[in-house]
Amino acid sequence: MKKILVVTPYPHDANSWWRCMGPLTYLAKQSKGEIQLQMANFTEGVSWATVSQVDLVFLHRPCRDVDLKVIQISHNLNIPTWVDYDDWLFGLPGWNPHKANYDSNQMQYMMAQCLASADLVSVSTNQLYQTYKTVNPNIVILPNAYRSDLFKYRSAILEDREPLVYWRGTNTHDGDLMSVRDGFINLKHKIDFLGGPCWMVLSGMDKSLYSVKPSLEVMSFNRYLYDIKPKVMVFPLVDCLFNRCKSNIAYIEALHAGAICVAPDMPEWQREGVITFTPHDSQAFVQAVNQAMAIPQGQHRQLVESAFESMKSSYDISVVNQLREQVVNHLTGDEFRKNPNSPFDQSVGLKALAHFQELKKTRG
Repeated sequence: MKKILVVTPYPHDANSWWRCMGPLTYLAKQSKGEIQLQMANFTEGVSWATVSQVDLVFLHRPCRDVDLKVIQISHNLNIPTWVDYDDWLFGLPGWNPHKANYDSNQMQYMMAQCLASADLVSVSTNQLYQTYKTVNPNIVILPNAYRSDLFKYRSAILEDREPLVYWRGTNTHDGDLMSVRDGFINLKHKIDFLGGPCWMVLSGMDKSLYSVKPSLEVMSFNRYLYDIKPKVMVFPLVDCLFNRCKSNIAYIEALHAGAICVAPDMPEWQREGVITFTPHDSQAFVQAVNQAMAIPQGQHRQLVESAFESMKSSYDISVVNQLREQVVNHLTGDEFRKNPNSPFDQSVGLKALAHFQELKKTRG
């Protein structure tokens, strides 16, 4: 039996669904008792007494003092630590409302120290892999996990699509929407904004052509997307390092819903079922949306179903959790060796942080 201590400040959010509690609970259930999870509870502090009960510590997006404390205790107990990140958190765009929080000197140091001294780092994209491996070579790509086991309602043969475009997101994407504001204004198709669209974009649009729906819990959200039968999903992004590191969860959601994607011509989006456009180009954005909306129903169905099967071959939970199982076996195996970078050595984190700050200057 292998016990994993799960440390996360966000156990209930969408990122946990894709990269923390979602895949880990599936892993534990599929192991038939061989893997057990223990959620960290810091109401009474953290000590060796808690950490020493487990075989492995998993930290989801560590950024707090307590996260580093857990890594330090684990280091002393010779218990392996595994950290997971889904974003480039050392250079959030200026419009992101979380920028001030993540840009604080204390949090920047904490993340850099955790990244550099963890025994293994997992990330979602190749760009993140290339970026973070410069401070910790013990890094692997673990793709986001599509939970086909929970979406039994999805039909093998899609129904005809509604003439509907949708976008989903929060105010963390204000700058992305603004990058093609004129494109949204010139769209002649009905569009649903799910979550928190930028008011500066909405203010210029024809009110009869759009609606705004509130955010939903992740399971309800995926069911809602499927039920509205959208034809196209749009997901504009500013071309910067933060967005190039971003994973394509929106693409997975769109294919689940039966929609073709319209997304920027960036590496993470060059996939079957995606029509790309030049970032920041409103005219190219409109042309891509019109192209997608003009695809006949039968051709659209074939295109989406082929792309859906291709997506599952890389992202289905049954596939990606084989990689997670390999990570667990490696970290708890007899040949495991601790990272020589000590989490107590501040110079380790400061050196990593200096490297990231230089990268931020040169690449955004």
